[in-house]
Amino acid sequence: MLEKLGAVEWEKLERSFGPAVDVPEAIVGLASGVEARRVEALDFFWCKVIHQGTVCSSTPYSIPFILELMRSVPEPEKQDLLDLICAFASASTCPKYPDEGPSVIERCRIEVVRGWRIYLQIFASSTECTRCSAALALSHCKEWASEISAVLVERFEDEESPLVRASATLVVGKLAGGANASFLLRVSRSPGDALVKFCACLCILEWMVQDCPEDILAFVVGYLDYPLKIDEGYVQLPFSENESALGRVTALLSSLGEFEVYIPRIQGALTQIRVNDTASIHVAYTVLHRAFSSSGFCIERLTALQRSVIELFVASDALWYWGNTLLTLREFGLPEDKEGLQKILELAP
Repeated sequence: MLEKLGAVEWEKLERSFGPAVDVPEAIVGLASGVEARRVEALDFFWCKVIHQGTVCSSTPYSIPFILELMRSVPEPEKQDLLDLICAFASASTCPKYPDEGPSVIERCRIEVVRGWRIYLQIFASSTECTRCSAALALSHCKEWASEISAVLVERFEDEESPLVRASATLVVGKLAGGANASFLLRVSRSPGDALVKFCACLCILEWMVQDCPEDILAFVVGYLDYPLKIDEGYVQLPFSENESALGRVTALLSSLGEFEVYIPRIQGALTQIRVNDTASIHVAYTVLHRAFSSSGFCIERLTALQRSVIELFVASDALWYWGNTLLTLREFGLPEDKEGLQKILELAP
């Protein structure tokens, strides 16, 4: 496969900070088997080919070679290549060429999907973290949802790792939640690991929303009272890099009526967990948009939900962990400090 590197006109393509003439050398470095050279090549890809989530014109041409390497490199190296693949699949910007951006991003996604059989093979790996990363890669292959889900469901019972079982559950739910309703309901009501049940309940709530069974909703809401039981495992899932457990629960509950009744419990969860950028971003953004995007802010007509959200920001230091909180508050005409928000609560009727 690497013999075809020369068939690509790399000099006509771009990578971050310059022409892509050195991308072939980096691909060869990934295949070298020399650790120092391989690590240098990985650094090159993360800095130049998928820089901060940004893809360039050379990125989709690189993916077929990485997929081919995935078949032959030793198992520890597969993990690094899967991480790259998942980053390619999640890319959302191509700022240097705004007109070409959407097509480059879509071509990256198409190339990633072509590797779905490889990811399924790696899912049978003996290494727990590699199996989890393979699951994340499979979650981007919706075109093959039924085939992938069938294999994951079949292997689920024999899988011993709760982290891999949780990852597989999230993939099945994301790719074809409704089509796998019986599987997800069975997992959610099984006496097994709490993390696996939690992931199944999230998937069910996501596709059933208003018609979600009461016991499923209760399990998800119960997470807010004892988040540490779930978070210790959830943060080890590759899915948690861009999506915290608390952020996802908050987003799902925000789609229900009377969201304000959950705000005090969200506040309680924030005091228990170690909040990072991801959790802070998701919770702050979700509650502000849910409260103010439709009706706007008017101190004379403050709604019960808006009051609850303002009280949450006044009481919780964790939501200020995210620097963009100030920008979001400003977007809705709200004060950008706790004192100003407290003043609203005092003046509102």
